[in-house]
Amino acid sequence: MFIRNLRRSLTLSLVLLGAWALNAQENSHRTCGFEAAKQHLIENYPEYLAIREQIEKDYQQYLLNDNKNDRNIFTIPVVVHVVYRTTQENISDAQILSQIDVLNEDFRRLNSDAANLPASFQNLAGDAQIEFCLATRDPQGNPTNGITRTLTTVTSWGLNDAMKNDNSGGKSPWPRNSYLNIWVCNLGSGLLGYAYPPGAPASVDGVVIGFRYFGRTGTLSAPYNRGRTATHEVGHWLNLEHIWGDDNGSCNGSDQVADTPNQADAYYGCPSHPQISCGSEDMFMNYMDYVNDACMNTFTQGQNTRMRAVMSGFRANLQNSQGCQASTPGGGGCDTLMNRALSAYTFLYGAGQGATGYLAGHNSYRDRSKAEIFNSLPSGKQLTGARLRFGVAKFASANSKITVKAWAASNNLPNNVLAQKDVFINQISTTDFTNVNFDSPVTVSGNTVFIGFEMTYASGDTVALITSEITTTGNNTAFEQFDNGQWFAFSNSSSWGVNASLGIQAIFCAPLSVEEQIIVNHDFIDIYPNPSKGIFNIAYAFEQKSELLQIRVYNLSGKLVQSTQNKADMNGVMQLDMSNHSNGIYIVEVAGKKTVNRKKIILQH
Repeated sequence: MFIRNLRRSLTLSLVLLGAWALNAQENSHRTCGFEAAKQHLIENYPEYLAIREQIEKDYQQYLLNDNKNDRNIFTIPVVVHVVYRTTQENISDAQILSQIDVLNEDFRRLNSDAANLPASFQNLAGDAQIEFCLATRDPQGNPTNGITRTLTTVTSWGLNDAMKNDNSGGKSPWPRNSYLNIWVCNLGSGLLGYAYPPGAPASVDGVVIGFRYFGRTGTLSAPYNRGRTATHEVGHWLNLEHIWGDDNGSCNGSDQVADTPNQADAYYGCPSHPQISCGSEDMFMNYMDYVNDACMNTFTQGQNTRMRAVMSGFRANLQNSQGCQASTPGGGGCDTLMNRALSAYTFLYGAGQGATGYLAGHNSYRDRSKAEIFNSLPSGKQLTGARLRFGVAKFASANSKITVKAWAASNNLPNNVLAQKDVFINQISTTDFTNVNFDSPVTVSGNTVFIGFEMTYASGDTVALITSEITTTGNNTAFEQFDNGQWFAFSNSSSWGVNASLGIQAIFCAPLSVEEQIIVNHDFIDIYPNPSKGIFNIAYAFEQKSELLQIRVYNLSGKLVQSTQNKADMNGVMQLDMSNHSNGIYIVEVAGKKTVNRKKIILQH
């Protein structure tokens, strides 16, 4: 179905194109808060419509350019965020790997059931030449298996993207220009999964799948047990729409693809072929329909072209990702500092002077703060966060929280606060480290920093770090602040009178490169495609109704090579023409009244 009404199609594809839900009867229509979610996106992200318009224009230009001979293989690094409350929800590595296998088979048309496609459609099927790999390098350049695991207290999740945020019990995404983020969690209301199309804000961009529908081995629920939910949702993430065009059965909608037959509505279950709804055979076995996993088996060549167009446009940054390259520990990545081996930390309760209560947490003395000192800091790196290993985390209410802090050193005691981050106690793990990322990296003056947390005493709230008692005198690294504001070392007779170390790690990372240094006040700027043959799109949205944008382009030597200024409305897309410049890497600086955004672009004629 080709384009009949672009504006209507854009509106229909604004949000949650991939929301799959099961009702009590398999063949009934799904339920979703489509209109409310669409309106929420429009109201909260004014740049989205303009970006979607430009993405569709880019697709039309891609068709006009006849890119049939553009057959390079696109490889997409994937990070899978497992957000779990129960052991069953914490799916195995094997289940995750099985899903990566399914994606590679389906997008390369290597699936064993490809032969089940009816003969009348065989000439339409094709290989998208898009592949997927679990990331081997994290955003800081350190080794990873491409899987994060986050223990949560949330029973189930909905369509509000809360699973994508550290502060709501989920896991915040890795950079979307380098990774496809997939969240696997317990979706409520029978929801299988959902995805946003290209152009959604970076903070929510990605795919969400219910843990029972991810992969083809492990904890699965038939008939959605062959990994095709992820195939469908990743199709949406790569700019595919539902094959029936979301037109409520009228045969007037469009999925913006020429070779998919016009179809009235979704199919469910495993229909027998042929089925006819709009005067021709329906391709209900397409991955972008709603049939059972076992009855899906194909993308069309036109769908493959649409996906490849967005891989050459809005998602072109993924071509430069190092997510699946071998990591280089210590080579500009992050350093994790801990004063003792983790195996040494088991001590929690009571020490010295016959005292009772937790050494490194709430106790009968109602201490204000606990902190660990770190010396010999890595040179040239910034403090970006901490990892704290708690042995106890009890809370009286969902609003109970602590504040993780970093303090500068003065006379070998904590002094000024350098950074801080609130953490709700119900999000603290007692089986793994609790990860805390500060909002901005901190450059530490000198060679000493303290990291710990501040407590507000409330009945029913109890937190405590695992602790290690040190028998060697003079090796104490633990400190505490009394409720009168005074700091003491644990070894001090006014404190516990014991040498100890706390279960805290400090994270120091190399500073962000200039193109990633962004100062924003609720404004938005993005640049794509990147790389480009000459024309770059600059998408923007501002709080003010208009802005005068200064656009400056620098080469890697810092020389200004191009400068323009443009009057910008509240949101839209403008173009940067670099056709007259030589191939290479440049830094684009876009400056408005409140925003300075620097990004690296790659010019490849």
